[in-house]
Amino acid sequence: MTPRQARVALGTFVLLTAGVVYNALYMQDESGPGRRVAADATQKPARADAPPPGRSRTGQATKRTALLKPDAVRTAQTPESLADEAGVDTIRAIQRELNQRGFGPVGNDGLMRPVTRAAIMSYEHDNRLPLTGEATEALLARLVLGAPATDAPSGAGEVRSPHAEATIKQVQRLLAANGYRPGTSAGQLDAATVAAIRAFEKDQGLSPKGRISAEIVARLQSSGARLKSAEAR
Repeated sequence: MTPRQARVALGTFVLLTAGVVYNALYMQDESGPGRRVAADATQKPARADAPPPGRSRTGQATKRTALLKPDAVRTAQTPESLADEAGVDTIRAIQRELNQRGFGPVGNDGLMRPVTRAAIMSYEHDNRLPLTGEATEALLARLVLGAPATDAPSGAGEVRSPHAEATIKQVQRLLAANGYRPGTSAGQLDAATVAAIRAFEKDQGLSPKGRISAEIVARLQSSGARLKSAEAR
């Protein structure tokens, strides 16, 4: 072989080798076995709790949101007696303030019993407010701080809540059971009910004010219990 032929053969060999290398590196399909193995090796393992492809994680997000809002859950499960009123700590504070201001006696248990509602109604009556018998943050602020200078209450003495109406009805029934004449048990402080309350207060040695109060509710309940006990004998 002459030197010229040797150079031609060497050049041909280099060109063939370069073509094979280029084809192996750049011309293979992306989905080939080698590529898939390399791609799989770089992917992170799927989480055990990951949703299937195409499925939303809305349910899990909703659960997390509920956990972050316990107040909403507690509100939904709140007993009916507290559903539209303040929490137990606020009710206890209201009961304490009522006792200190002479509108008791009421227990300091944080529960909205008829005696506590009656005490609130007596405070509302004396301050020329509508009668609600409800424990609220606004009531506590008023008890502690007093009425604001710009306060101009309207509807003094008007019955404006089912709680106040139910308390008046209970007083009317107890008055009737004790021999007094409060008129119809309509849940309103009409003239007949006020007169019956005054008569009961006089008989009990109390100052006749003619309003719903913790004192008369407690005494009427006690009298009613004695009447039932006597009837059972």
